[in-house]
This record gives sequence, structure tokens and C-alpha cells, in this order.
Amino acid sequence: MKENVYLHHGRKERLERGMLRYLLLEALRDFARHGYEIIKWFEERTYGKYSPSPGNVYPTLQLLQDEGLIGVQKQAGRSIYSLTERGRGELASQEDWIAAFWERYACPSPSYSTLPEVSFLQEELSDLNRVVEQGWPCAVRHGDSEAILRMRYALEGCQNEIRSIISQCSASRSVHDGAISPEARE
Repeated sequence: MKENVYLHHGRKERLERGMLRYLLLEALRDFARHGYEIIKWFEERTYGKYSPSPGNVYPTLQLLQDEGLIGVQKQAGRSIYSLTERGRGELASQEDWIAAFWERYACPSPSYSTLPEVSFLQEELSDLNRVVEQGWPCAVRHGDSEAILRMRYALEGCQNEIRSIISQCSASRSVHDGAISPEARE
């Protein structure tokens, strides 16, 4: 089983024992998700600094389910996890720890003034969303499940490629941040 580690300023740090459970509850706070989606959510939200292994996530999800903190529904052969009321209560009891984790390990989004290309990326994303929304109903009407599956794989591939770019940027930034002397940062 992989260690439950994340990067901070280019070095690996270990997550406190048992705290993954609260982060998983946090990942399910607003949306039901599949285990793989939870892992990717962490990667995106921490810009690649924290990526729990499936060997840690799935057993912890099972434990949370056994404790009645999350529920699970099967959709297209996948397990989709969601918070129960009991899970919301447990999550609320750890708000301070969770906030501290995100304050330390989630990077703030860059401002639009520093990245003029951001508006271009937003436009492209909107265009992609429009294309997908217009395309899948046609495939459904014609019963073309293969086309829907190909669209899904194309979108997942695109997401994975973008996540990889974000992770590489984050790793590069962490190395550069760690290389700057404390005097230069002030």
C-alpha cells in the first residue's frame, strides 16, 4: 500500500494517520463522486501536491460506508459515493482541521491580470461544453452508445492531459519556491 503523502515545497510530507477519512468526506461535501473522481478532485484542488493512492482511498471509503458516514449507489457498474447526514455531522466536527489543510496545501488561483490567456481558456472550455451538450443528445436519440462512450473517453483523456500539465506546473513551482532564499521572499 502506498504511503499517504503529499508535496509541500518540493518535499514529501505524510498526512496525519486517520485524517484521509475527513478529506474524503470533504470531497463529497457538495457532490456525489466515484472514487477515481475523488482522487482527481484532490489532484486538481492541490495542484498536484496531494494525490491519495487508490490503495488508501477505496478501503477508507469502505470504512466510511461501514460506519454509515457515506452512502453508495451503483451507476453503470460504478460506485458513486455521497455523504449521509451522519457524515455531514462528522465533517462539521473537523472543520478547523480541514480548513487548515486547505489553507496550507491548496494554491490560490492566479489572478486574471497575471494570465491574459485565462479568458481564452474559459472561452474554449465554454465552446467545448456547448459542443458536448449539443452532441450527446443526438447520439442518445440515435441509440449510438458507442459514440457516447467515445466522447467520454475523449473527455477523460483531455482531463488527464490537463491534470498532468497542472501537476507538472505545480511540481516545478514547488521546486522554485523551495529554491528561493527566505530573504528574497520578503
